[in-house]
Amino acid sequence: MLEEEVSLLNEELQVSIEELQVIAEELEASNAALLEANIHLEQQVAERTASLTKALAERDALIQRKELLIREVDHRVKNSLQMALSLLRIQADKQADSRIRQVLQTAGMRIQAIAQVHSLLYASNNAESVRFDDYLEEICTFLGTTFDIGRQTSARFTLTLPK
Repeated sequence: MLEEEVSLLNEELQVSIEELQVIAEELEASNAALLEANIHLEQQVAERTASLTKALAERDALIQRKELLIREVDHRVKNSLQMALSLLRIQADKQADSRIRQVLQTAGMRIQAIAQVHSLLYASNNAESVRFDDYLEEICTFLGTTFDIGRQTSARFTLTLPK
């Protein structure tokens, strides 16, 4: 009877050992599959990171190009306004008729006012956000000086804007 029990235990032990070997093989296969999946995921992350880095570099290059083009347009606008102003001054200087000369000078002052507005908008390199109170004060001061308004009237108007 003891031999039967030992034999039975040996059989059960043999079955348990075989089951453990199967489980160990399954674990090794699962580990190998996980390792392969991890390597694949790391490759995908590396590719995505490289793609995003490239996209950011392209975006930065486009932003720099846009800023360069904006500066170039600003410069050309300034030059064009200065050219128009110079041509009006030359034409005004050649006029014998004082009325025509005054009309040309007034037109020149208007172009100069436009140039001043343009300069104020782009002086801070931030045309998207301009403090309107500062902008309005500078424009009014410039126009008052240009048209000699301060000397012609004794009234002074003050505009207080919330900050």
